[in-house]
Amino acid sequence: MEVRIFTKTLAYKPGLFAATQEVTDGGLEDEVTQWLEANPAYRVAHIHQTQSGGSWRPAVVTISIWYTSND
Repeated sequence: MEVRIFTKTLAYKPGLFAATQEVTDGGLEDEVTQWLEANPAYRVAHIHQTQSGGSWRPAVVTISIWYTSND
């Protein structure tokens, strides 16, 4: 089994009510989708997502995809 890790630091939005502003994934979803489409022989076994920061620091999102090859 192998793992592919995707990490993105999201844009910092300072201010008391920053959480009410629109939040995007910084293109992380598109990056994961492109990788999956480019590797159709991979069988995804497990996906894990974590996020750190976010209050006074920029949020860092990490997605780990555990996979095996069908070849």
